[in-house]
Amino acid sequence: MASNILNAARVIPPNDDEKKPLWRYVEILEKTGKGQGGNARFRCRLCDQIIHGSYSRVKAHLLKVGTNGVDTCKKVTVDALSQLHDEMARAAAISARNLPRDIPRHQKV
Repeated sequence: MASNILNAARVIPPNDDEKKPLWRYVEILEKTGKGQGGNARFRCRLCDQIIHGSYSRVKAHLLKVGTNGVDTCKKVTVDALSQLHDEMARAAAISARNLPRDIPRHQKV
């Protein structure tokens, strides 16, 4: 059941960032940030709620973290939440793999 809900809502855009998988569950309606900021107005593909903010608000909404000033998604079930956490764990593993292994220490001159 949970995979059906998520599969129906997931859209992988051409510029998909595998380190931020939850963007796949929202539709970006407009970029609102100036310059390099990630702020946007987006619509949750699961519950159709319109939210303003950045990826941290997408995470708060979908992962049911109610401390970011955003309502949690009512359509995310316990099973779906578990799957979303798994996707976030895979993304964290990808990010960790891409970190430099050897960082040279600063040499005193």
